[in-house]
Amino acid sequence: MHVAIIAPDEVQVNWHWIGPLLVPAIRQHPGATLEEVRQQVMAGDMLVLRVTGGSDVIVCLTKCDGEDGMALFVNYVAGTIDGGPKEQLRKIRTFAAALEAEAKRMGCTEIQGGGRMWKPLGWTISDRESGGYSLRKVLA
Repeated sequence: MHVAIIAPDEVQVNWHWIGPLLVPAIRQHPGATLEEVRQQVMAGDMLVLRVTGGSDVIVCLTKCDGEDGMALFVNYVAGTIDGGPKEQLRKIRTFAAALEAEAKRMGCTEIQGGGRMWKPLGWTISDRESGGYSLRKVLA
């Protein structure tokens, strides 16, 4: 598995496949639009990661205020992870470790976001009143 930051200009060049890949994830957030996400990326307000090697995943991240400093917020995760349940969990764990390293590199003290894929990692997960899950991982 390889995790790499995609620069905004590269995102723009590849938007023809990145945009459609993100559509299902963006639909999970009422009021969010694909164009709004593209504009945030181009303005440098949203970071895009690509995960390859047994998966083809795009992750959109932003920095925000955390409970004890800056947090890296996982806005959108879109794409596919190959393999059965055990293989997928192994890949999610590998990705989570890379995400934690990137958050630390950026000076963040925690990771926040939502979605059920994080539950098996042992991160702090709580049910949201509006539905879904909310996560928080304090970085050591």
